[in-house]
Amino acid sequence: MIYPTLFIGLGSTGLDILEKFQELVMEHYGKSSLEIFRYIAIESRSTAEVRRLEWGNNDIKLLRPVITSTDSIANAIKSGHKNYLKDWLNTKLLEIDGRSFIDGASNIRMAGRLILWENWDNISTALNEAYNQITSDKNKKSAEVF
Repeated sequence: MIYPTLFIGLGSTGLDILEKFQELVMEHYGKSSLEIFRYIAIESRSTAEVRRLEWGNNDIKLLRPVITSTDSIANAIKSGHKNYLKDWLNTKLLEIDGRSFIDGASNIRMAGRLILWENWDNISTALNEAYNQITSDKNKKSAEVF
């Protein structure tokens, strides 16, 4: 039996894995996705694109979270509005050149986590929407064929 599944890829490697996985689904089922599958890639590089595969379009939803100003985060920490960041965030990160993360996390794990956290409302909305789609009765019934 096939179960509703949400596949999530983080960063450029996660996006690459989702693309390869879709190729495997295509080989096995004759299409890149089933109604009870959803693919979400979270990639903050502005140049990242979902590849058009030789057999058709990808079914990957690409989310592009960014931080336009680390100054606003630093000010929120200083004013006590983001105390939850103090336990794990090295505030030196907020002084990075450009004081933003609009084109990736620069291979800095802490930056990636911060980008994810600061954009969590949009990301969680996309995840919840995908979950609701894959668990709908209509989509579960259509997948029973497989």
